Amino acid sequence: MHFIRFYEKDFQKYLKKGKVTVIYGPRRVGKTTLLEKFINSYSGKYYFGTGEDSDLKQIFQSQSVNTLRNFFAGYELIVIDEAQMIPEVGIGLKLLIDQVKDITVIASGSSSFDLSNKLGEPLTGRKISLK
Repeated sequence: MHFIRFYEKDFQKYLKKGKVTVIYGPRRVGKTTLLEKFINSYSGKYYFGTGEDSDLKQIFQSQSVNTLRNFFAGYELIVIDEAQMIPEVGIGLKLLIDQVKDITVIASGSSSFDLSNKLGEPLTGRKISLK
């Protein structure tokens, strides 16, 4: 619960359009709970998905701008929990924020080493990291 109390109050200030806010942390510290609390108070249209979902994996693995645009059309906020479960997630997120205008993206993962390796180069200059 310490993780939640630390970020909950000021979480909004870390979110930027055209950037991916990445939340790293060990298992069971409250990353998903933080995200759920945030989206429950969010007034815009959002998508909340998990990297464990095979359909979402296919969308990101396609590395197709049209597929990403069509799937996420109309959303203002995209939240991907357990993002490290999606192979090549960094490239998919880069395409998403570069090609779908005026969106905000949050990606979280319990395995910071895996997630940081998958996001590294593709999101250079395109992410804000919270640990």
